[in-house]
Amino acid sequence: MKIHHLLHSLFTAVILPTLLMLPAGDGHSQSPYAGIYNGTFTGGEDGAFMVMTRHNGTSTMLIYVFGGSHERKLSFPVNSNTGAFSFRTDKWGSLVSGTLNPAEGSYSSEFDGVGTGSGQMLPFTGPEKSSAGYYKGTFKGILGSGPIWAILAPDGNIFTAFDDPDSGGGARGVVMLDGSISWDFMTSGGLTIAAQLDRATNTLSGVANSAGNLASFSLKRSEEAPEEPIIISSQPQHQIALSGQSAMMSVEASGTDAALIQWQKNGKPIPGANRAELELPNLAFVDAGAYRCVIKSRWGTVTSRDAELTVVDGESRVVQVFTESPQKSKIIANARVAGKVSGYSWYRESTGPEGQLARTGFKVAGANTALLTITPNTSLLPEDGDTYTCRITAPGGSATTSTLVHISGTELPAFANAQLPSARVNFAYDVPLYSSGTPASMANVWKLKSGSALPSGLKLTPTGRLTGIPKVVAPGPIGTSFTIQAANQAGMEERLFSLIVEPQGASVAGVFSGLVTRSAIFNASMGGRFDLTIGTTGSMSGKLLLGGLSYPITGSMNSHDGSLVSETIVKVSAAQRNPTLWLNLSRSQEGATVSATISNAEDFMMGSLLEVTGDLCPHSKKNPTPFLGRHHLSLEPDLHPAPGSPEGSGYAILTISDAGIVTWSGKLADETSITGSTLVTVRDTTFLHQMLYSGTGSFQGQTTLSIDEGGDNGMFDWLKLAQTKVTPSFMSGFYVEGANVQGGLYNKTVPILVQFGLGSHASNASIHFTHSLQNTSFSQAFTLASNAAISISPGNNPQGLKLKIDPATGLVTGEWMVPPGQTSSVSRKGKIFGIIAPGVGGASGFFIMPLTTASGAPLASGSFQIGPGF
Repeated sequence: MKIHHLLHSLFTAVILPTLLMLPAGDGHSQSPYAGIYNGTFTGGEDGAFMVMTRHNGTSTMLIYVFGGSHERKLSFPVNSNTGAFSFRTDKWGSLVSGTLNPAEGSYSSEFDGVGTGSGQMLPFTGPEKSSAGYYKGTFKGILGSGPIWAILAPDGNIFTAFDDPDSGGGARGVVMLDGSISWDFMTSGGLTIAAQLDRATNTLSGVANSAGNLASFSLKRSEEAPEEPIIISSQPQHQIALSGQSAMMSVEASGTDAALIQWQKNGKPIPGANRAELELPNLAFVDAGAYRCVIKSRWGTVTSRDAELTVVDGESRVVQVFTESPQKSKIIANARVAGKVSGYSWYRESTGPEGQLARTGFKVAGANTALLTITPNTSLLPEDGDTYTCRITAPGGSATTSTLVHISGTELPAFANAQLPSARVNFAYDVPLYSSGTPASMANVWKLKSGSALPSGLKLTPTGRLTGIPKVVAPGPIGTSFTIQAANQAGMEERLFSLIVEPQGASVAGVFSGLVTRSAIFNASMGGRFDLTIGTTGSMSGKLLLGGLSYPITGSMNSHDGSLVSETIVKVSAAQRNPTLWLNLSRSQEGATVSATISNAEDFMMGSLLEVTGDLCPHSKKNPTPFLGRHHLSLEPDLHPAPGSPEGSGYAILTISDAGIVTWSGKLADETSITGSTLVTVRDTTFLHQMLYSGTGSFQGQTTLSIDEGGDNGMFDWLKLAQTKVTPSFMSGFYVEGANVQGGLYNKTVPILVQFGLGSHASNASIHFTHSLQNTSFSQAFTLASNAAISISPGNNPQGLKLKIDPATGLVTGEWMVPPGQTSSVSRKGKIFGIIAPGVGGASGFFIMPLTTASGAPLASGSFQIGPGF
């Protein structure tokens, strides 16, 4: 190898790291196959190569053959859709074809059909991450001159090649910490090279010496390395699950630090699904489909493979058939399922002799569709008597339904206990008369014996329930007596019942309100609200808010024991995909609260539970609240907020009518508006809940109202999930926990100086700012006049503070200039929002400011206080 060849190789190795240090702000749209690949090829001759694929989709490969002189620079286009390439070299005449696959970090190629190349994308971390890229330059010496090229990878490895009229040459090495290059291979022996990388200018210069023949060289980075691509290391998996269960789709990928993530179902975006994990709770048929994750960054877009979710109906739908005297000639069971299915297999619980259905072990042979048709055997020894289920297979595995068919013999009907619970006039009553112990003893005919009469307002249902609203008192000890008859295929049974109907007593009517705690299972940690109205006869109406879902509540409270402590189970549902929920409601004996247990299963012992309490809201025009007026509340967060959370103080204004209706408004510490309405409860408490950030966040808490010197107080929290949409306000999300409420009834007629506890002298007030991100903490003196006019000495206002205090509304607004600090070298304007909060000792609030001067920069939050001095 000639001296200029070796010099070229050395120069390329040194200069490439410098190139990658340049910022990636050139405005180019990066090819989805951009990256740096390193590998080897085998075949007729063995060698090594390094490839750099650029923003525009073209690639340059530097290649050399071990022990040979075929070092070349090869440039070729890459297909923008598939990553495929194919080209014929100009000097060798070799046909090279292959594929770049950055999503899996791999490279594959073929040389003339006899050699193969393979390699991996190099990591985008390392000492030369800022210098990596493509370099080019020239060498010049006594033996001639020519062009040279190099590719420098982020890990410091360098690959160089050159051409001359005789042959090519190349070398490889690694850039040291001091900028020199340590060579581990070059195609010519007896050569020494001294080269130095200047990372400040992205240039490499040096001298090569071969038997006294010197050549100087110089290279400069011409293209920086592409940004780190997204490489999916773990694809979402196919799944199958029963309805009511949960599923989790996930994807793992590198290079996603500045990426936008969007999950899709059947090719359409899922709102709010912008994390690497997609949780699907309380599955319903509508959730079945093909899920995939689209990851987009500045370099391009990568889409995961489709993961099929199959949802199998998990409810037990028992078809009871009596084989001695079947009512139907056939039983048809349907295994309901949504999504892709590859097979059905019906099973019976136990084996039996061969009958009308050929059976092999526990499996029903030939029953391989969603429908199972059974003709029950009518002999005295029912061969088909059994329990049947269906196992469904899908791309995600298999799942077995609950019981779908149960065939058995028949027993005489069985009644529940003879003693019925007492009822109450004008109060709902609903009691089953059958025994649920043995399925074979279930009756299919229920009727009132001739000559008997039920209490007025009650009826017997065809399914064996005594329901209705009693209208007439039937006092003890006997009440009203009547006889019920129950029959099935085995025969008929009858029983004499007595029912006591008591007077209604005290009214059960009332309006109740309460909060639902944050729950990952029931409301995606968004919390919720509980509003319920109970009528004089126990009728119920209202709604249950769980995060962004709204469930209507309808039904009646039951008085099984004749007391005011009553319980009922109400099934609530809503439109679209809202899962079915069950409420177990009870009202306290004194009538001040209603408790509700929320479950996602009909059987409360098997489902997940959430306890909720609603307080009575007793106020009206005839029973006015003592808290009439306008209450100002300061929302003070924890002194040590979680990193990335808003650090300022928000505020809320509660306007309360004499009927106890509360209308609230205000701002949180990131300038998000809060607004809504609620009621004052019997415990002098008001509950606030509002969904925020287009359904990806919420604000909730409670305030205890007071007309004493202690003032209003309470506790709030608010949540914002991470967002992929570019926004200046806390894009990574946060959770503010334990924001203390301080304040009270605001009286605008009290002079402003009295409210602040200030004298009338000059510089009688001060505002104090705090913001931990920049360790900002300073006070600014100003003069507050009795008419709320503010004056600040121009010579003593380094932050350019401007303030306005409105005594009529109690609102504080303004602006100030944030001095240069750690996150910005220039001043930035901060906006001020706050309120005069009685009991706080003045006014408090928050400010927001851009972290940098760049357009669309993220916002930071801080707090301020105004008082007589700090």
